[in-house]
Amino acid sequence: MRFHQLVFVAGALLVLGGSSWAAPATPFTQCPAIGASPSCAVLYVFNPNGTISSFTDASVGPYDGTEDTLVGVLNNSGVTQTSFTLSGVGVNGTPIFEFEEDGICTFTPFSGSGYCNAAAYQSDPLDYAGPANTFTNISTNSQTGTIVFTGGLANGASTFFSLEDLLSTTNPPVPTGGGPGAVPEPATVGLIALGLLGLGCGTRRRSGIGRRQ
Repeated sequence: MRFHQLVFVAGALLVLGGSSWAAPATPFTQCPAIGASPSCAVLYVFNPNGTISSFTDASVGPYDGTEDTLVGVLNNSGVTQTSFTLSGVGVNGTPIFEFEEDGICTFTPFSGSGYCNAAAYQSDPLDYAGPANTFTNISTNSQTGTIVFTGGLANGASTFFSLEDLLSTTNPPVPTGGGPGAVPEPATVGLIALGLLGLGCGTRRRSGIGRRQ
Protein backbone atom coordinates (compact mmCIF):
# COMPACT_ATOMS: atom_id res chain seq x y z
CA MET A 1 0.00 0.00 0.00
CA ARG A 2 1.38 3.40 -0.95
CA PHE A 3 2.11 5.85 1.84
CA HIS A 4 -0.45 8.46 0.75
CA GLN A 5 -3.13 5.78 0.53
CA LEU A 6 -2.29 4.55 4.00
CA VAL A 7 -2.54 8.08 5.40
CA PHE A 8 -5.92 8.62 3.71
CA VAL A 9 -7.38 5.39 5.06
CA ALA A 10 -6.10 6.14 8.57
CA GLY A 11 -7.73 9.56 8.42
CA ALA A 12 -10.98 8.07 7.17
CA LEU A 13 -11.11 5.61 10.03
CA LEU A 14 -10.50 8.41 12.51
CA VAL A 15 -13.34 10.47 11.07
CA LEU A 16 -15.74 7.56 11.08
CA GLY A 17 -15.22 6.25 14.57
CA GLY A 18 -12.13 7.24 16.49
CA SER A 19 -12.48 6.85 20.23
CA SER A 20 -9.41 8.69 21.49
CA TRP A 21 -9.62 12.45 22.03
CA ALA A 22 -7.07 15.02 23.18
CA ALA A 23 -7.38 16.23 26.74
CA PRO A 24 -8.44 19.88 27.14
CA ALA A 25 -5.86 22.21 28.64
CA THR A 26 -6.13 23.03 32.33
CA PRO A 27 -7.43 24.96 34.09
CA PHE A 28 -10.78 23.97 32.66
CA THR A 29 -12.61 27.15 31.71
CA GLN A 30 -16.09 25.61 31.66
CA CYS A 31 -16.62 26.45 35.35
CA PRO A 32 -16.38 29.81 37.09
CA ALA A 33 -14.53 30.18 40.39
CA ILE A 34 -16.90 29.04 43.14
CA GLY A 35 -15.93 28.88 46.80
CA ALA A 36 -12.43 27.39 47.10
CA SER A 37 -12.44 26.00 43.54
CA PRO A 38 -10.94 28.29 40.87
CA SER A 39 -12.37 26.10 38.07
CA CYS A 40 -13.70 22.60 37.35
CA ALA A 41 -12.00 19.70 39.09
CA VAL A 42 -13.60 17.22 36.69
CA LEU A 43 -14.64 17.80 33.07
CA TYR A 44 -16.84 15.51 30.96
CA VAL A 45 -16.64 15.93 27.17
CA PHE A 46 -19.17 14.67 24.62
CA ASN A 47 -17.20 13.35 21.62
CA PRO A 48 -18.20 13.21 17.93
CA ASN A 49 -18.55 9.42 18.01
CA GLY A 50 -21.14 9.45 20.81
CA THR A 51 -18.76 8.58 23.67
CA ILE A 52 -18.11 10.70 26.76
CA SER A 53 -14.56 11.29 28.00
CA SER A 54 -13.65 12.36 31.53
CA PHE A 55 -10.70 14.58 32.46
CA THR A 56 -9.50 15.80 35.86
CA ASP A 57 -7.43 18.63 37.27
CA ALA A 58 -5.75 17.39 40.45
CA SER A 59 -4.79 20.97 41.40
CA VAL A 60 -8.44 21.93 42.04
CA GLY A 61 -9.79 21.06 45.47
CA PRO A 62 -13.36 20.92 46.82
CA TYR A 63 -15.35 24.13 46.35
CA ASP A 64 -16.63 23.90 49.94
CA GLY A 65 -13.09 23.48 51.25
CA THR A 66 -13.99 20.04 52.59
CA GLU A 67 -15.29 17.49 50.13
CA ASP A 68 -17.69 18.53 47.34
CA THR A 69 -16.63 18.79 43.69
CA LEU A 70 -17.25 21.32 40.92
CA VAL A 71 -17.91 19.53 37.61
CA GLY A 72 -17.94 20.88 34.03
CA VAL A 73 -19.43 19.55 30.80
CA LEU A 74 -18.32 20.41 27.26
CA ASN A 75 -20.25 19.38 24.16
CA ASN A 76 -17.90 18.62 21.26
CA SER A 77 -20.20 16.02 19.68
CA GLY A 78 -21.43 18.10 16.75
CA VAL A 79 -25.07 17.82 17.84
CA THR A 80 -27.20 19.07 20.74
CA GLN A 81 -27.12 16.90 23.87
CA THR A 82 -30.02 16.58 26.31
CA SER A 83 -28.65 14.59 29.27
CA PHE A 84 -26.19 12.06 30.59
CA THR A 85 -25.97 9.73 33.55
CA LEU A 86 -23.24 9.35 36.16
CA SER A 87 -22.59 6.58 38.65
CA GLY A 88 -20.13 6.35 41.51
CA VAL A 89 -18.97 7.30 44.98
CA GLY A 90 -16.39 9.81 46.11
CA VAL A 91 -13.01 9.06 47.64
CA ASN A 92 -14.62 9.09 51.10
CA GLY A 93 -17.19 6.53 50.03
CA THR A 94 -20.10 8.98 49.86
CA PRO A 95 -22.54 8.46 46.96
CA ILE A 96 -22.17 11.36 44.51
CA PHE A 97 -25.89 12.19 44.57
CA GLU A 98 -26.26 12.08 48.36
CA PHE A 99 -26.73 15.84 48.56
CA GLU A 100 -26.30 17.64 51.90
CA GLU A 101 -27.61 21.18 51.29
CA ASP A 102 -24.20 22.67 50.54
CA GLY A 103 -24.29 22.83 46.75
CA ILE A 104 -22.76 25.63 44.69
CA CYS A 105 -25.83 27.83 45.19
CA THR A 106 -24.86 28.21 48.85
CA PHE A 107 -21.55 29.91 48.00
CA THR A 108 -21.10 33.63 47.46
CA PRO A 109 -20.86 35.44 45.14
CA PHE A 110 -22.32 32.63 43.03
CA SER A 111 -25.35 32.43 45.31
CA GLY A 112 -26.35 35.82 43.92
CA SER A 113 -26.70 34.49 40.38
CA GLY A 114 -30.17 34.69 38.90
CA TYR A 115 -31.08 31.04 38.95
CA CYS A 116 -29.77 30.50 42.48
CA ASN A 117 -32.26 33.09 43.72
CA ALA A 118 -35.17 30.87 42.71
CA ALA A 119 -36.66 29.08 45.73
CA ALA A 120 -36.41 25.68 44.05
CA TYR A 121 -32.66 26.08 43.65
CA GLN A 122 -32.05 26.93 47.30
CA SER A 123 -32.66 23.37 48.46
CA ASP A 124 -31.51 19.87 47.51
CA PRO A 125 -30.92 18.63 44.98
CA LEU A 126 -31.07 21.72 42.80
CA ASP A 127 -28.66 23.86 44.79
CA TYR A 128 -26.02 21.52 43.31
CA ALA A 129 -27.36 21.75 39.77
CA GLY A 130 -25.77 24.82 38.19
CA PRO A 131 -27.36 26.94 35.43
CA ALA A 132 -29.66 25.22 32.92
CA ASN A 133 -29.27 21.82 34.61
CA THR A 134 -31.55 19.62 36.67
CA PHE A 135 -31.15 16.18 38.26
CA THR A 136 -33.48 13.25 37.73
CA ASN A 137 -33.67 9.46 38.18
CA ILE A 138 -31.51 9.51 41.32
CA SER A 139 -31.20 5.93 42.54
CA THR A 140 -32.30 4.86 46.02
CA ASN A 141 -28.67 4.43 47.05
CA SER A 142 -27.82 7.90 45.65
CA GLN A 143 -24.97 6.51 43.58
CA THR A 144 -26.56 7.04 40.16
CA GLY A 145 -28.41 9.99 38.67
CA THR A 146 -29.09 11.79 35.40
CA ILE A 147 -28.06 15.38 34.66
CA VAL A 148 -30.58 16.99 32.30
CA PHE A 149 -29.60 20.03 30.22
CA THR A 150 -32.62 22.30 30.24
CA GLY A 151 -33.35 23.26 26.63
CA GLY A 152 -30.44 21.10 25.45
CA LEU A 153 -26.69 21.70 25.44
CA ALA A 154 -25.77 23.01 21.98
CA ASN A 155 -22.67 21.87 20.13
CA GLY A 156 -19.65 23.82 21.40
CA ALA A 157 -21.48 24.92 24.56
CA SER A 158 -20.59 24.07 28.14
CA THR A 159 -22.20 24.09 31.56
CA PHE A 160 -21.37 23.08 35.13
CA PHE A 161 -22.82 21.62 38.31
CA SER A 162 -21.61 20.09 41.58
CA LEU A 163 -21.59 16.64 43.11
CA GLU A 164 -21.23 15.31 46.62
CA ASP A 165 -17.84 14.24 47.99
CA LEU A 166 -14.32 14.64 46.63
CA LEU A 167 -14.13 12.88 43.27
CA SER A 168 -11.14 10.73 42.41
CA THR A 169 -8.66 12.27 39.96
CA THR A 170 -7.68 8.82 38.70
CA ASN A 171 -11.11 7.16 38.66
CA PRO A 172 -13.91 9.75 38.47
CA PRO A 173 -17.58 8.70 38.32
CA VAL A 174 -18.41 6.68 35.24
CA PRO A 175 -20.50 8.45 32.55
CA THR A 176 -23.13 6.31 30.86
CA GLY A 177 -25.85 6.89 28.34
CA GLY A 178 -23.63 8.84 25.96
CA GLY A 179 -25.59 11.07 23.61
CA PRO A 180 -25.75 10.87 19.84
CA GLY A 181 -22.60 11.53 17.85
CA ALA A 182 -22.31 13.73 14.83
CA VAL A 183 -23.09 12.19 11.45
CA PRO A 184 -20.25 12.79 8.96
CA GLU A 185 -21.14 15.41 6.35
CA PRO A 186 -21.92 14.08 2.85
CA ALA A 187 -18.77 15.70 1.47
CA THR A 188 -16.63 13.92 4.06
CA VAL A 189 -18.29 10.59 3.36
CA GLY A 190 -17.76 11.14 -0.36
CA LEU A 191 -14.05 11.79 0.08
CA ILE A 192 -13.66 8.66 2.17
CA ALA A 193 -15.50 6.59 -0.43
CA LEU A 194 -13.34 7.98 -3.24
CA GLY A 195 -10.17 7.24 -1.30
CA LEU A 196 -11.19 3.67 -0.59
CA LEU A 197 -12.21 3.20 -4.23
CA GLY A 198 -8.83 4.51 -5.37
CA LEU A 199 -7.12 2.15 -2.96
CA GLY A 200 -9.05 -0.79 -4.39
CA CYS A 201 -8.21 0.17 -7.98
CA GLY A 202 -4.52 0.56 -7.13
CA THR A 203 -4.46 -2.87 -5.52
CA ARG A 204 -6.20 -4.39 -8.54
CA ARG A 205 -3.70 -2.80 -10.96
CA ARG A 206 -0.75 -4.15 -9.01
CA SER A 207 -2.32 -7.62 -8.97
CA GLY A 208 -2.80 -7.48 -12.76
CA ILE A 209 0.83 -6.47 -13.35
CA GLY A 210 2.01 -9.36 -11.24
CA ARG A 211 -0.04 -11.81 -13.30
CA ARG A 212 1.33 -10.46 -16.61
CA GLN A 213 4.84 -10.92 -15.40
